[in-house]
Amino acid sequence: MLSIEMLPARHGDSLWIVYGEGRDTQRILVDGGPGFAYANGLRARIAGLKKAQRQLELAVTTHIDADHIEGMIRLLGEPALGVTYGDFWYNAWKQVSNGMMEPFGAKQGEYLSALLRKNEIPWNQAFAPAGGGVRIAAPTDTLTPIVLPGGAKITLLSPSREKLVKLRDAWQKELDAADIEPDQPEEALARLKKDRKFGGHVSFGAGAPDPATLAKKTFSEDDTAPNGSSIAFLLEAGGKKALLLGDAHPGVVEANIDRLLKKAKKSRLEVDAVKLPHHGSMANVSPSLIAKIAAEHWLFSSDGTFFDHPDPEAVARVVTGAPESPRLVFNYRTARTSIWDSAALRKKHKYKSAYPAAGASGFVLKL
Repeated sequence: MLSIEMLPARHGDSLWIVYGEGRDTQRILVDGGPGFAYANGLRARIAGLKKAQRQLELAVTTHIDADHIEGMIRLLGEPALGVTYGDFWYNAWKQVSNGMMEPFGAKQGEYLSALLRKNEIPWNQAFAPAGGGVRIAAPTDTLTPIVLPGGAKITLLSPSREKLVKLRDAWQKELDAADIEPDQPEEALARLKKDRKFGGHVSFGAGAPDPATLAKKTFSEDDTAPNGSSIAFLLEAGGKKALLLGDAHPGVVEANIDRLLKKAKKSRLEVDAVKLPHHGSMANVSPSLIAKIAAEHWLFSSDGTFFDHPDPEAVARVVTGAPESPRLVFNYRTARTSIWDSAALRKKHKYKSAYPAAGASGFVLKL
């Protein structure tokens, strides 16, 4: 069994994943969403579990953007919840500065680094040496899966060394502007205690589409450093496969999918589900990426606030480019997503759509 739950993380990502059978189940958390969505999203999900079930085999903070990292900072700031971790994947200053944004991203990155150390949480243990960077194997090396307890396998698809180097430069620039020294946990914890955003848990900051026309719009790839550093991977568990693509740049992901396809001697990577990169941004969902994947379920995680995701161009690329009646899965019903809930469109373009129950948000996909 493999279950992927897109928690109600507003414009961000927070994926709660369960694999295994019966009582022998394990859990993975990928991102925590923005801070203001934490209480009703990730925290509520954890609080609803028995304390014995609050064990995460793996937690992943894909990158430092606020809509991914802030909920993780809040989670680690609440040790009383009793969450334990087998491993925690996250590329902090220590990793990116060894050569391997959004506003406040680097500062928040320092907060998370300090909390990982303070709480003595296993950090990047799957990558040698302990505490090493989470990055793909060099092009000359094999993409070897990492095996988790319970038999789940993860094949890393992003980021590359080059993308982390680019993040390092952006990180340093942001810290310089804020007069913060990198990799100083005591200083970061002192700043965190004074940061109202985390101490007070406060927030900060269409007609019917024509898929054929939208899909033909020129693609221009995202070039932002934080998104380029995003961790993305192929998860295999319970005989099912899912691509979880964070906010990754499609070029990097495609290159590594090509490596898997060459080994398997296939033209498309066959998976059960895809969590689209960057909430369905037209700069991260390329026609060539869609052309390399065969999947039934295509997941869009966003309520459309702040950045108006998913972009109709990105959805249209899935509708027109994915094989065999793709199923569009949204964790919010909004004006942005409901335009795809059209019987006429579904019939004409041979796709399906799925939304939360009336009045609800979040979506559980059981594979």
